[in-house]
Amino acid sequence: MPVRRAAVNRLGKPPAARCVPPRMPEAPHTPLTVTEIVVAELAAQGKRNEEIADELGVARKTVEWHLSRVYRKLGLRSRTELAGWAARENPWASAEPE
Repeated sequence: MPVRRAAVNRLGKPPAARCVPPRMPEAPHTPLTVTEIVVAELAAQGKRNEEIADELGVARKTVEWHLSRVYRKLGLRSRTELAGWAARENPWASAEPE
């Protein structure tokens, strides 16, 4: 019996179906923290994690942690999706001076 069929018979689902969780927002209206907003905005502008870390005076790992929280809360998978979301939603428009 092929390995894949054996896994399906034993587990009831193909291995790939079990390994890829759906990407859903953390909660329907989980707000971003102020720091997450700042990090998300800088990342959406195209800045690298190292540049964001230098600008905020934090470690690169801290930036990565905040970005992963942003992705989870917004149901996104990548920086590219974040930039697309920011372009569509224009979430920082109200924060700009008139």
